[in-house]
Amino acid sequence: MQKKSDFIFKYPPNLQELDLATWSDECKRQHIFLSQFVRRVLQSLQISRELFFFTQIPEFFCIYRSKSCNDIMQKKSDFIFKYPPNLQELDLATMVSMYRDRGEPRRAKPGEYLGCTASHKLLKHAKWWFGLYYSQAAWDSLLTKSSEGYPLTEVELNLLGLVHALDEEPPHREFVEQNIGTLPKLAYLIVNDIRQFGFISEEEQGHLTITPAGEKALQGICRRVYGKRFSPEMLELYDQDPSHFVGKTPSPSDQASLF
Repeated sequence: MQKKSDFIFKYPPNLQELDLATWSDECKRQHIFLSQFVRRVLQSLQISRELFFFTQIPEFFCIYRSKSCNDIMQKKSDFIFKYPPNLQELDLATMVSMYRDRGEPRRAKPGEYLGCTASHKLLKHAKWWFGLYYSQAAWDSLLTKSSEGYPLTEVELNLLGLVHALDEEPPHREFVEQNIGTLPKLAYLIVNDIRQFGFISEEEQGHLTITPAGEKALQGICRRVYGKRFSPEMLELYDQDPSHFVGKTPSPSDQASLF
């Protein structure tokens, strides 16, 4: 009975660490009725009948995904760092400050707690990521293989993947900054950081190439997200203009091994 989604409200798993007065009043206000929840889920599923069909059984219901769904490049995991989707609402100074502060340790105020975004545990100390908080264990679990501690997102996947896919004619950094799925101003900061971290190198003319460490980091996040080695089909630019990658898509035999 594998879960298909974990996107629901959750009580912190370490409530036993709190005194009764801290949480009893809040619990009284959080009455959730299972029948209403099930009804709302079924109603939402009926919107996409071509993708889902379901059977209601006493005490539980099962959801089966249609085999007609395209899973050629389907994500296997979404458990990675993510940049907020509305960064364009920030002024440049605020965005730069928030970007520079990612990963910084934060301490809760006296009498208050911070909530871990991943585990939902209440914390006195946490690591900060664009307004979200993570325990050290949760932070470490979000780091991908061979990232050497760098918090990679799909933006960095697009950056490293684009440079790797176009290695025969190294792309200029301006082209890369405009095609990795984020604001150009943030992309400029990311390219600088990835270069300083040793994942890419930049020539005097501004052309970028991937380093061995960068290729390992790329494969690590690709295996986390897609369960396979890098392919140009994973890139946002591939969806917009696949002509950039003609002859660069690996054959199925190249994707057979995950390790």
